[in-house]
Amino acid sequence: MSQGLRSFGSFFKNQISLNLNDIKCMNSKLKIWSIFILALIYSCPIFSQDISAEIEYTSFESALKEPEKVKRLNLSNQNLKEIPKGLSQFRNLEYLSLRNDHLTKIPDEIGQLKQLKVLDLGGNDFKSLPKEIVKLTNLVELYIDSDPNINLKKELNQLKELPNLKVLHLDNDKIKKLPSNLVKLKSLEKITLNGNMLRVIPPEIKQLNNLKSMEVFNNPLKNRIELQKQTAESGIKIFF
Repeated sequence: MSQGLRSFGSFFKNQISLNLNDIKCMNSKLKIWSIFILALIYSCPIFSQDISAEIEYTSFESALKEPEKVKRLNLSNQNLKEIPKGLSQFRNLEYLSLRNDHLTKIPDEIGQLKQLKVLDLGGNDFKSLPKEIVKLTNLVELYIDSDPNINLKKELNQLKELPNLKVLHLDNDKIKKLPSNLVKLKSLEKITLNGNMLRVIPPEIKQLNNLKSMEVFNNPLKNRIELQKQTAESGIKIFF
């Protein structure tokens, strides 16, 4: 199905203003026709696929009932401590949040989520990412913020293998100095470093040729004026 048809479906759905109160106010014949038309519209693949893409599952057990249909899985703030087995069944998963779940380990299964585009691992207790994370070739955005135990330099050696990683969140990770291998993430377009302990942003940051935006709020930076000049020359927008 073309993207144009999906866009049309979304647009048309948004134009439907009928709700239950509207239907109650109609005479019986018009009510029957309205229900019939709405049923016909939402049975059309253009609309049904668009609707399923918007559903966000918050229960692992519920999502496992029809894993092939799950595109968004939000298990944040559930104090999981460990992820139940079966994660690899979500072959079409595009968004996964495991934020604030006190996880001490990210399972190897995560590497089988080949369609994953956004992965939120913020606010956990693990020290390292599994080697299988390099298999997430469609991953665009990664949150490893508020993960103070992580060995950032080591993990960047893995993350540089992700060809489509464009957005990286490293907020509140107690970073005092940016690892030199950060510049190996050549596809990176945005990085957030808010709430760390950075005093200097090295000029080598300009080696990230695709970088467009950098956030460094709440850092004790000393070289702000110099940094603004350097990033402006490179076309990078920096936010203090």
